[in-house]
Amino acid sequence: MRLPVQLYRRKSDTHKGDYGYVFILGGSRGLTGAVCLAAQACLRIGAGLVKVGVPFSLNNIFETKLTEAITLLLKEIKGNLSVSAFEQIKGILSKIDVVALGCGVGLYPSTKKLMLKIIKEIDKPLIVDADAINALAENLEVLKKRKSKNLILTPHLKEFSRLIKVDIEEIKKKRKFLVKEFAFKYNLILVLKGYRTLV
Repeated sequence: MRLPVQLYRRKSDTHKGDYGYVFILGGSRGLTGAVCLAAQACLRIGAGLVKVGVPFSLNNIFETKLTEAITLLLKEIKGNLSVSAFEQIKGILSKIDVVALGCGVGLYPSTKKLMLKIIKEIDKPLIVDADAINALAENLEVLKKRKSKNLILTPHLKEFSRLIKVDIEEIKKKRKFLVKEFAFKYNLILVLKGYRTLV
């Protein structure tokens, strides 16, 4: 695919800080690849800075795989992010433009609490994916109590099924209606991933 030349042009008097600062929160033992792919994707589409918040004990993996992204070593329990990392995360958010969470985080109980706390208490634009969606499926009321005015939820069919408690085959029959209904109910953008992604 060829992109229009305008997308490649940047003014000569700018620097990386002018092109957005993304914070990606994720990773757990055995699931480090998702964060790496997300970080590389952000850099490829033009983010000026990318920081990844990862479990402390897994840092060597991220330092080896990611050349350009900055790592933030977070409190963990056995290779899983801990809810006690929340204050560390909160401390770096003043410079961050957008937070993406859920990539490879797994479903460790303390990690699920952290995902929900971030969704509820952080007022930055949020992109919620993967196991952060699965954590939400058990606590949808968090979406109504959240501080962020800009939230994008990116489930695939199975994750969406968990969110709305509707069978996948039923979702396939009325995807547009269900996506629109959920997005309006919780005032967010929903990207239902699949063969024909629906926004």
